[in-house]
Amino acid sequence: FAPYLKHGKGYVSIPKDDDVLSIGLNRAVVLIAEKAAKGPGQGRAAPPLKELGEHPDDQAAVEVKKGRYGPYVAHKRTFASLPKGVEPEDVTMEMALELLAKKLDSKKKKAPAKKAVPKKKAAAKKKAGAKKKAPAKKSAKAKKAAPESAPDASQED
Repeated sequence: FAPYLKHGKGYVSIPKDDDVLSIGLNRAVVLIAEKAAKGPGQGRAAPPLKELGEHPDDQAAVEVKKGRYGPYVAHKRTFASLPKGVEPEDVTMEMALELLAKKLDSKKKKAPAKKAVPKKKAAAKKKAGAKKKAPAKKSAKAKKAAPESAPDASQED
């Protein structure tokens, strides 16, 4: 729905302030480079609001990020929302580790081991003679014949 550039398999939209007919090779290269620097897709990760440091167990980054439903703490693939009233700037590493630990515990409780469901035995087939007959349908009442109409005046003798 808007003018764009194609480079390989990728597409780059041309901003409204650039004229499509007068865009040069240099400007096109700049636009493609800017798009490549942003990263792929619309789900580009926003920069963290605060970096808390490395997790003591595995040295992976622990960060406070801004999400759609409010700020949260992120560590690898674990995300824990900040409680209401807590500002992202006030979060400490200890507080973040507690929130992440609670989140991991709640994940473990929600996913109990699945129990094997016993297979049901196939229902015994009924004998053909044991079937109940459907009740007979009532026949529609015969319609009364329409009364003969008076002879037409055109058929007079």
